[in-house]
Amino acid sequence: MNSPTKNRFELQIKSLRGFDFQHFVRELYLLKYGEHGFTVLRDQKDKGCDGIIEEEKRVIACYGPQEIIDTKKRHREFDKKVEGDYNEFNSNWKAQYPNWSFVINHESDPHYDSKIKALDDNATIIGLSQLMNSIENLKNFQRRKIGKYLNIENECKHPRFRTP
Repeated sequence: MNSPTKNRFELQIKSLRGFDFQHFVRELYLLKYGEHGFTVLRDQKDKGCDGIIEEEKRVIACYGPQEIIDTKKRHREFDKKVEGDYNEFNSNWKAQYPNWSFVINHESDPHYDSKIKALDDNATIIGLSQLMNSIENLKNFQRRKIGKYLNIENECKHPRFRTP
């Protein structure tokens, strides 16, 4: 993917908040894993599960913070969200789906990584770089579809967007 197009994707993903981000991740993972490989759950009262990657037996939880805030406050809010979602996962899903990932709409930082590992050594955080990697590995028609979802459809049709 060329740099201007990649930048557009990154900006659009970073701008997604709350359920908008969660819905984007669902769309991306449905394209990546297929409807039999990724199970979508309801938006609210999901008991800490925003979707399941079936072959990995992995529950995902999504976090698109509502606003850009200073680092200390951002870390406090992250800690609260990740602890709540992990506790729900641990109580309701872990026996059947032992793997857990926390998906965020920006890059991870060392605080996030250490917090996730403190909860569960097998848990992972999926940040913007990993999301972009997933998009880049999609087939051309799938990238166009996710581009349309993010309102950057026209750039996805350009030949420079396509990878050989």
